[in-house]
Amino acid sequence: KLTLLGEAVHQTVVNPKSYELSLQGRFLFNRRDEGDTQRAFDLFEQALEIDPNNVMALVGISPLYIWLFEPPRFDDAIDVTNRALALEPDNPEALARKSSALYRSGREAEAQSFWERALEVGEKSQLVLSMAAGRFFFQGDFDKAFEWQYRAIANDPLHLVNITNTISYLYRLGRWQEAEPLVKKLQELAPESNQAIEAYAELMLFKGRPAEAVATLETISIPRERTQYNMTRKLQIQVMAYHDLGREEESSAVLTELIAQVGSVVQPVEIALLHAYRGEKDQAFEWIEKDLETASTWGPGEFMRIEFAELLDDPRWAKVRDHFPRFQGWDDLRR
Repeated sequence: KLTLLGEAVHQTVVNPKSYELSLQGRFLFNRRDEGDTQRAFDLFEQALEIDPNNVMALVGISPLYIWLFEPPRFDDAIDVTNRALALEPDNPEALARKSSALYRSGREAEAQSFWERALEVGEKSQLVLSMAAGRFFFQGDFDKAFEWQYRAIANDPLHLVNITNTISYLYRLGRWQEAEPLVKKLQELAPESNQAIEAYAELMLFKGRPAEAVATLETISIPRERTQYNMTRKLQIQVMAYHDLGREEESSAVLTELIAQVGSVVQPVEIALLHAYRGEKDQAFEWIEKDLETASTWGPGEFMRIEFAELLDDPRWAKVRDHFPRFQGWDDLRR
């Protein structure tokens, strides 16, 4: 079982009730429908009240101190990974989560050493494989990103987050034909999940069927949970689908709704891509400028979206290239 699921082998003995609660928390964390991450946080907290040495709960709660709080509780996120590593020094998930928390708190050099160790011991860890794929993608090394992402799926074909991440990366590059089998798989595994519904709706956009995209999105009865790192994809797809249908008033109304959330759950670059999709280059570059000025983006990969393909030859795109001089992936958007 451990080999199949790629879970870290725990060296510490865990209270059975605490372990059960942490398993429930991990399930909700991976599903990420409305309210799931908050419930996961509560379950991890309960697990740790019963057994403070439950490594799964310590590792599981770490990113939620960052996702669910404003300002992020970086010290708590790092502290729980320290406690996990004191119990299991080579736990790959604990190493990866500590690296992530350090990186997001601005301690990049320190984060790197823990990340390198996570890669050394995390060949079968779903978390490490997926995080590595994400890092490679947002650095522009797409071949390696997909190599690691597909390894994660091969290790656990039922892991919803890994399937969803792979679809997202393929969509960003416009490789929807490659994503389509994964969309169908996601629908089979979690047909009522927001991620499956949104993935299918976006596939309809790529296929030139915007009316079907709109109808699909209407089956989402509860808006997807929003944290500072997780905006509603539903609204973005609606902006694009309404535009494709010539329903510009509705497209603009939803876009206005998203603009009102800039600075909380929406980043300027996300508004820029919607203007780019609608052919509004001047507005797109205005929002790109805002994003670069506020340094809100996590890196060049946030600009790696097929919606920006038509902007690559505009002289104003040079500012994006100059902002990320080591990024080499822009031409992949031309394919």
